[in-house]
Amino acid sequence: MQQNKYIEHAIPYEGWKLFEDKINQQCTAEKSLGDNKICRVVLNAHREISYEGYWPGRPQKPPQILITGSCIYSDCWRLQFEPHIPGISPPRPFILGLTHDRKRIHQYLIRKRRLIRHIDVPLQSCVYQDRLLSWQVNCVSEFSDVERLFYHLPVSIYHTFIDEIEEALSTRLPVLHKLLDEYTDMLKKKCIEAFRNIGISMEFCDPYKGTNGEMLDPHAADRAPYLNAMKFGNVMGIEDLAQLTISATIAKDFGITIPCRVGVLGLPHPLGQCDGRHCHRMQLPIDSLLS
Repeated sequence: MQQNKYIEHAIPYEGWKLFEDKINQQCTAEKSLGDNKICRVVLNAHREISYEGYWPGRPQKPPQILITGSCIYSDCWRLQFEPHIPGISPPRPFILGLTHDRKRIHQYLIRKRRLIRHIDVPLQSCVYQDRLLSWQVNCVSEFSDVERLFYHLPVSIYHTFIDEIEEALSTRLPVLHKLLDEYTDMLKKKCIEAFRNIGISMEFCDPYKGTNGEMLDPHAADRAPYLNAMKFGNVMGIEDLAQLTISATIAKDFGITIPCRVGVLGLPHPLGQCDGRHCHRMQLPIDSLLS
C-alpha cells in the first residue's frame, strides 16, 4: 500500500518520473531505458534550480573537458492555422520543435489543405534557455582546471524542420531560415558573454553535422557529443535531466560512461513557460515569410 502511495506522487519531467522527499530536500529521478533497465539518479534541492546532482556519481577527478548545450527551438516557435470554417475557433498552435506537432502540421498541409495564418518567432531567449545558461555558467565556474568547453547548438536540424514545411507548401520560406540563423547568433553571443565573465572560452558544435558535413540521424546526433569526447580524458557532461537519457543509453549500449552533472530546471519544466506572457515573440503572417 505504501508503494502505491509513492508511485501516485510521481512528478512528470520530460519523460522522467520524480519522487520528491521534502523532509531530506531530495528527489529520486527514474526513467526506463528499455530491456528492463531503469536509470535512477538522486538529486538534491538547489538554490537556483529545483534539484541538482551527479550521474552515476561525482567524478573522482576534477573534469578538464566539459560538454553541454541548449535547444534552440523553445515552445515560442509555433505555427497557427486558419480555422477550417470561417468564424469558428482555429486549432491550437502547433509547436515546431515537437515531433508530434510537426506530423500534425504536415497532415494539415497535405491532407487537409489548411491555410497557415501566421508563425510565431521569439525575439529573445526564453525562460528555459536563460535558466539553463545561468545554471551551466555556475556549474562551470566551480571547476578550476577546465581546458575545453564544448557547447552544442543543433541549428541544422531546425533548418530541416523549416524544410519540411517548405516541401509541404511547395514554396521557399527564406525569411524563416534567416530568422532562425539570427536567433542562433543571438544565443551564441549570449553564451559567449556569460562564459567570458568567468574566464572560459567555448567551442560551438552542431551535433547533427557529421565530420564531412553530412546530416546525422537523430540517434547518431544524440550520441555524437559523448562518443566524440572519448578521445579526451576527464570528461563530464552538464545536462538538463531531460537530456541525461543520452549519456545513460550510451553507457548501457556501449559500456562507456561519461559522468554528468544533472539539473531539474524547474517544476514544471520551464519550456512550458514559453506562452507569450514570459517570452516575447512576434507573429509573422505567412505572406511575410515568403520573400
